[in-house]
Amino acid sequence: MLAFKQNIFYITKKIIMRYTSAIGYNRTAGALFVALETIRKQHLLDNYDFKFIVDFDECEEITAVKYVIEFIVKHNIDVLFGPTCNIPAITTGVISSVYNLPHYIWGFTTANELAHADRFPTVIIMSPNYYTLSLALLSVLKHFGWFEFAFVYFGSEDKERCPIYLTDLQEALSQNREHVLRFVKVFPDDSETTIRLALSQLRQRARIIVYCSSNIVVMRKFMLLAHDMNMINDEYVYILSELGVTGYIDCFFYRSKQLVFFILKQKTAIRRDAMSCQMRCTTKPSPQRFCTASSDDKNKITYIWQDTSTPSDGRDDDAYEAFQRTFILSDRGDNIRLSAEYSNFSRNVQQNTQKHFNCGSYCDANNGWKLGLFADQLHDALLIYATVVNKTFTTDGEVQIHRDGRKLFNNTAGKYKGNKLKWLITGIGVVTAVIPFVSPYSQKSLFMMVIA
Repeated sequence: MLAFKQNIFYITKKIIMRYTSAIGYNRTAGALFVALETIRKQHLLDNYDFKFIVDFDECEEITAVKYVIEFIVKHNIDVLFGPTCNIPAITTGVISSVYNLPHYIWGFTTANELAHADRFPTVIIMSPNYYTLSLALLSVLKHFGWFEFAFVYFGSEDKERCPIYLTDLQEALSQNREHVLRFVKVFPDDSETTIRLALSQLRQRARIIVYCSSNIVVMRKFMLLAHDMNMINDEYVYILSELGVTGYIDCFFYRSKQLVFFILKQKTAIRRDAMSCQMRCTTKPSPQRFCTASSDDKNKITYIWQDTSTPSDGRDDDAYEAFQRTFILSDRGDNIRLSAEYSNFSRNVQQNTQKHFNCGSYCDANNGWKLGLFADQLHDALLIYATVVNKTFTTDGEVQIHRDGRKLFNNTAGKYKGNKLKWLITGIGVVTAVIPFVSPYSQKSLFMMVIA
């Protein structure tokens, strides 16, 4: 959570290890200072100084509530950024609304409940939610004439992900009754026995299979077993759907100081470490070979069909064949992360994190530091806040406008240029999502703009 008191900001984020690559303190906090540099250059809030204080809610509701109350009562704060998980965000969103504080949430805050403006009249949502993804899914199904489908995931999935997706999908289905969720199942674990059972049940119930997974290893195992059970053919469609999972791309190569693209048409790929990895080439790449990583291999590219275990199972060709029959439906396209703009942003975040926060080797790119998946949301949230405050100052002139949550909420709808994306925020404080639907089997992609 980030809180603002006239000239002071506070921020709290959790440091649970499984979330480190997405919203970890060492991987995202520097984005605030990158945004601050832009605020200064654009002269948005010239009369304000900023100070950042960090606390960690650990994605726990009670801890998050404790800090929010402390910020409001003890520090008389003016704005909150975070928490980054659903349950803490919902609870603290009610508190910020009671005190009329502007509140920006980001990261894993994907529950559609947060989009109810009557309950959260001061909350701006920076992350696309699962209801938006659900509407995109139903649009895809309708586009291809598929009206019956199955939805499955495994109990090992994070509670902030697939369970929320299923809840919001069921809500979307209640508003789109032409679609039928023929089979829905949460399997207790991701063992081979359980996956075989899942596929056996799916074979009896559905041909359009929506599989929610954020675990690339389990995803590969699932598709390999489908291959072994003769379920990789024209009879079946597999839609791998999840927020934050990047889609299939052509194979690109990156050379320092300059982007050089060599497109290998014979293969398309989703990177195994697509959430955070970057390609680095020390020598000039050629169209005939893949880009190699630096000597320490910390940023090496591994593709989703490749086995990273030792010894390898030797089934990369089978896995590749299986993934050729899949689609990816997510909120993120991977090409952005190969751009020069993204590389510059990553470098600026790393340098500012190392400069302003005492994180030592944890912020060292040579030690494996990578940009957090949602660092851009934190950056853009602060920039949007400053932009809206500046705009509202101009039209209103109130001295305390920077802490009037409802007024800022009402003035937020519009278009914004963020770090990597252009944001379109609706009148209910929700970002408009552009959802790519792509397959390695075709060079074409389907893009949808979804306003929930």
